[in-house]
Amino acid sequence: PTESLKTQADVLEFAAGLEKGAASAYLGAVPQFHNKDLAKAAASIMGDETMHWAVLLNALGKDPVPAAFIA
Repeated sequence: PTESLKTQADVLEFAAGLEKGAASAYLGAVPQFHNKDLAKAAASIMGDETMHWAVLLNALGKDPVPAAFIA
């Protein structure tokens, strides 16, 4: 996909998609942990990923919190 990254906005959109995907992956993984410490760590990382996504959306001039939940 790097050939489609021509502008700053293209790069920001690509990065935002990666962050949203990472946050969604953690959202699905957290309940699968049987160890509470691992679940806490994964949930913390998920929070970081959602913050990254919000910052990138804001940089693109979009609503940084488009919905209460991600999917």
